[in-house]
Formats: sequence, C-alpha cells, structure tokens
Amino acid sequence: MRKLVVYQLLGQIKYSPVLFRVERSDRTYRSRFSSYAIAHHLTSSGHYDECEIRFLAPISLLRPEECTESWLDLERFKDRVRSELKDVEPDVTWKSEVVPLPAFGRYKIDSEIWEFASSPDSVAAAALVDMISSSGVLRERGRRLSVVLNVSTGHNSYIPPLVEALKALVVIDGALSVGREAVIEESKYATTDPVLYGMDVEHIVYLRDSPARFFLDYPFKDRDSIDGACNLRWLLRDRDDGALNNVSDVADALLYRIRCLLIEGLKAFNAFRYGAPLALLDRRLVRLDPQEALRCAEDLLDLIVAVLKPNLSGNIVSVPDIDFAHFRSLLIALALCASIPLAVSSLGITNSQENGVAVDDLGKFAQLYEERLPELKLNSRILQRELNDINSYLPGMGAEWQTLKAVQESRRTIRRGTPYLSDQKRNFYAHAGLSKNEAEVRAAAGRVFLRYSEKRLKEIESWLMKPW
Repeated sequence: MRKLVVYQLLGQIKYSPVLFRVERSDRTYRSRFSSYAIAHHLTSSGHYDECEIRFLAPISLLRPEECTESWLDLERFKDRVRSELKDVEPDVTWKSEVVPLPAFGRYKIDSEIWEFASSPDSVAAAALVDMISSSGVLRERGRRLSVVLNVSTGHNSYIPPLVEALKALVVIDGALSVGREAVIEESKYATTDPVLYGMDVEHIVYLRDSPARFFLDYPFKDRDSIDGACNLRWLLRDRDDGALNNVSDVADALLYRIRCLLIEGLKAFNAFRYGAPLALLDRRLVRLDPQEALRCAEDLLDLIVAVLKPNLSGNIVSVPDIDFAHFRSLLIALALCASIPLAVSSLGITNSQENGVAVDDLGKFAQLYEERLPELKLNSRILQRELNDINSYLPGMGAEWQTLKAVQESRRTIRRGTPYLSDQKRNFYAHAGLSKNEAEVRAAAGRVFLRYSEKRLKEIESWLMKPW
C-alpha cells in the first residue's frame, strides 16, 4: 500500500484561485491551494492507493475562542478552519485535515492586537507530532509513504521549524528500520512562483527532494546526558509555567520509563554499532523490550500534545516552549531502542546462560551487518575472522565451560601465564566482543558454544556504556 501525504502551511484561508502547473506536467490545475495541484499531479500516475492533504494552521489565523478554564478550544478552531476551507474550495475530493500549530508574535485580528507567546521550537514539535501520527511510522511499518511539505503559503518564520520537523520525521523513520527499507520512500519540499492575482498566468509548483538522511548514531553518549534529557525541566524551557503542573506527574513517570529504556538502548547501540553481537544476546547485559520502546514513544507524543495546549489570558495566547532538539533526540533514541532488538530477534538465535550461543548462530550477525548499513560491513569481517579462529579449536575441546584464554593456552596459541598488558576495552571491540578473558567456550554435538564469563560482566557493561 502506498500513500501520499501533502502538508501545507496556511497564512490565511481565503486565497484567490490561480492556475498551477507542477514542474513539467502537461496539465494545469486551477485552485486556491497548490497542494491540490500537487495531489492531482502525483496521484495521476496511479502509484498511490491513498492521498491526504493536511493543512498546518497556526492558531493566529482566527480570533481565539475560549473553551473552559482559559484553555483555547482547538477542536472548535479546527472546525472553523475546516468549514472555511470547504466554503472556498467545495469540490475537493481529497481527504483533508486541519492541524493546529502554535503561533508566535503579534497579530491584528478583528481590529484587536493579539499576542501569541510561543516559539519556533514548539511549532516544530507540534508539526512533528502530527507527521509521526499521520504517517504511521511507529506502528504501520508495512506501508510505503511519500510526504510533501508545501511551504508556498504562510509566514516565512514558520518555514524553518517545519523543515526541521520533516527532517526529524525522516531520521526517526530511518532509525526505526536501522538501514532496511524505510516507510518513507521519498520526502519533498514544495513551493511556487510568486502568485500574481487577477492575471490568468501559470504558476509553477517546484518539488525538491529533502536532503534529510538517517545516519547510525545514538543521540546520547553517556548516562549523564540521558539523565538530563529525561527531565521535564530540560524538555520544556518554560520552567516556571504553572500550567505544567497539570502534566508533571504523568510526565515524571513517563520520563523515568524512558530513562531506563535509553540506558539499555545505549548499551545495545554500542554493541550493535561497534560489533559485539554476543552482548546483544545476553540478557544480563542488555534488557530491551521493543514494544515498551514504541509505547513510550507514543506516550511521549501524547504528553507533548497535552503540554502544547494553548492557554488564553486576555489578549495573550500562551503555549509552552518545547526544547525541540531534546524532543527529537528522545524519539530517535526510542526508535533505536525498538528497532535494534527487533533486528536481533529476526535472526532467530536461541540463547541461554547455561547453553550459550552456537558459533554458527552468532555468525548470522555477519549477514545482518552486511544488509543494514555500509559502515557496519567491517563488523562483519572482524566477526567472521574471530568465529573462524574459535571454530578451529573444536577438535579436542571439552564439554565444560572454560575461558577462551585457557583454550588458547592449552593449544599453545598463546604462552601460559601471558600477562594481560594491553588495553582490555580495545581488545574487546577489536575481537568482536570475543576477547580471550571475557568469552567462555565449550563443545557440544560437534559445535562450539560461546557465552560471557560471569566474573567479567560488570567490566563488559562498563565498556558497553562507554566504548571510547
């Protein structure tokens, strides 16, 4: 199933109709909104099963209306904008939705000056929440999607945060697939020629590919950075806003869950990125629940929606200031917390502390590295080299667990009693996490099995937390 979603920023509602031509199309479309022309053009190929237009509407478009207890009525706002869009363009068949965005700055509405107290970061956060929800990237991994961000209308000050939201969406989608085929097949920006109203001339709609790409990186490098990010007072810049008291209990509980996940995720990422696959299979070292990671991501989106609820006081509409960089980083990290264990489980490797992992099963990681990302191919070569060496010790190997160092000494591969003078952490990663003091081996049914020594777990965990 392939779906097209076009997001269009609104600066007003009652635009005049003009003639649009999408790039080199052989057809023109008369409309008030270039997104309709984009939808006609892209769906005419029959490539898409579904199309949706989502109008990104800053809440400064209409005179604010209070709901209860000084909160702005966002549902009423959506209904009003939707009704006016239907009035000016009644014959549109595309599915469409109105997405309220925080506004910032002062505007004259119905002869009154209104102040909207928010920030570009909160605009980016609100847009990203909607993009994730409307694209279905968290749960609907079987579909294929094209997204277009149309910034041909609306105030220029909203364009940078919306561009950042689209880039974040693409990166989060990439993190959820860890190098495999992502949900978002293509992402584009759209803009038009300057519009000349009252003149029957064509206006070209330009479509350009977004430069956003996923690179294998974990947003947090240590426990301290995770602790800082999982704190409501860091996620929100409005630290003294009394309105936040309504969400603080829920937020604190959620951020504690996220913190626990991200610490495990940091170990998992380092084991995956730097090539220590046995650690990913050892529950004593890495304990990640991918479904809990997805639930936390969804709960975080709900929390941001609750936080961004506009408050009305006189002629001032306030929306808390989200730290978008923190918000984006939390979502990327949670995406990796979900995707890495799912990628590992797809290998179908059985493992237990008593029986260990068979060498040939651990070798499946080599294919995983080859398939995922170019920067992981070296991991594959190092792992295969180590496993071939370990397999060569099978003849005469006993059924009892012994350290790899003991086996090498018995085969005179290394001298007995050789001191361990080199950098242990470096050796751990240089040998695919199978360094001789940490790995234990045994033989059973003509196969070699591996596990980590119980005595070395604390040291290994510290290396996973900080590989450098």
